[in-house]
Amino acid sequence: MSEPTAAFEATETVTIDRVAAYGRASGDDNAIHTDPHAASAAGLPAPVAHGVLVMGIALGYAHQWAAARGKEIAGYETRFVKPLYVSADAPAELTIIGTATGDEQRIDIKVSTTRDGTEVVLLRPLRAFLRD
Repeated sequence: MSEPTAAFEATETVTIDRVAAYGRASGDDNAIHTDPHAASAAGLPAPVAHGVLVMGIALGYAHQWAAARGKEIAGYETRFVKPLYVSADAPAELTIIGTATGDEQRIDIKVSTTRDGTEVVLLRPLRAFLRD
């Protein structure tokens, strides 16, 4: 089997409006996602983006990469390990890096943000399994 190869690298801005729109679309309108007071009452320093929103953003890049090669995502797996904080005055920046296995049957995706100058990995691992 050949070595893994770089598949894609992207950045995305996640705003409080984007989080609110996702909440409306998904039916998860829990106030900790958009209201600083509700987030604080729950012990959080700021509103938290939905984990599935973050995962979906990353999988969108995997889908584009796979489709360009005549493949599709057959499944995925991940663990949510850190929250993505976002507020009206501080949108969050995601860094998304995908690496394909040598046979192009899986993409490993690193999803991170930066807090106080330190990289914080949000999902571990995010793996998209591909099929022809």
